[in-house]
Amino acid sequence: MKKNDTAPISIAINGAGRIGRAVFRAYFEHRSRFPHCRLVAMNDPHDFSTLRHLLRYDSVHGKAPFDIQLSHEPDALLVNGESIRLYASRDPAMLPWASHSIDCVLECTGRFKDRAGLTQHLHAGAQRVILSAPAKGALDSTIVLGANGSDLEGSHQLISIGSCTTNALAPILRITQQFQPVERCFFTTVHAYTKDQSLVDSHHSDLRRARSAQMSIIPTRTGAAKTLAQVLPSLSGKVEGYALRVPTANVSLIDAVIEFPKSVSLQSFCDYLKDAVKSSPYVSVTDEPLVSCDFNQDVHSAVIDLSQTQVNGHSVRVVAWYDNEWAYALRMLDMANLLAEQTRLQSRREEESFAHE
Repeated sequence: MKKNDTAPISIAINGAGRIGRAVFRAYFEHRSRFPHCRLVAMNDPHDFSTLRHLLRYDSVHGKAPFDIQLSHEPDALLVNGESIRLYASRDPAMLPWASHSIDCVLECTGRFKDRAGLTQHLHAGAQRVILSAPAKGALDSTIVLGANGSDLEGSHQLISIGSCTTNALAPILRITQQFQPVERCFFTTVHAYTKDQSLVDSHHSDLRRARSAQMSIIPTRTGAAKTLAQVLPSLSGKVEGYALRVPTANVSLIDAVIEFPKSVSLQSFCDYLKDAVKSSPYVSVTDEPLVSCDFNQDVHSAVIDLSQTQVNGHSVRVVAWYDNEWAYALRMLDMANLLAEQTRLQSRREEESFAHE
């Protein structure tokens, strides 16, 4: 990344599917949250007029509260007077990241998940890549804000933020570990359907996901437990879980049973959670009788539903809601902003060191 530069870092979005478009919308709707970032480019191989329409009108998140215009020569989206250049390459290595001085690419295609694929952005001139999915194979780090954000290092170029489910569960387990050591955890994620499912029965490598997403509760696997072991190594081998896909378009739920070494009282545990989340921008609590649609566009990685908390001896049941699109998109941008802050801090240290030589 740029050195000795107080200007915002330049970021680009690769892929304009559900997450890529949510990142675009979240950037402009929560602009003050990311003072150290500036969105300058977006790449997606589909028709730009359709892209503009899908950014303006979303069946889940509603109409964009800002104007979006499409210009040509060069192709760009115009938002509140700002120009975001558009590209349509399927090959990351061919993107003009160097000419735009791109500091960080937010990789949202779902296609490039390993080191070889993500490195193509570096070859194109980007300095870092943040992946919106669990990585295939080892990257420089997997970071979940609210769980292991302090593990992020300035030398990391290829970073995964895990899955939306990992972003919901890991901060909760980090908080509960500080209440008592977690001995075991089994979780179920009741998850909204996703793009890889079909409205009607269709071919799929997972025969359950080959069935209509709108007509059934569909058991499937989740890789969240595996990623959790990378994020919170002390829990390696202690966490297992699975997923149920349900016929809702957005907002999911974690139902986790956590076992502690000592018995727990419901009141003391709930009081602890209320106090613990006060210092967290990523986890919140509620005791209102809410349903999934009430958490649409909630900014937290997880909102613990205290009314659903249960205790049985050494075990507690924690239920938490999460917007699997919007909150996750915000974590992508939060990570980019954190990288920018780290870069500024590193530059100041280098300047101070040079001044004392």
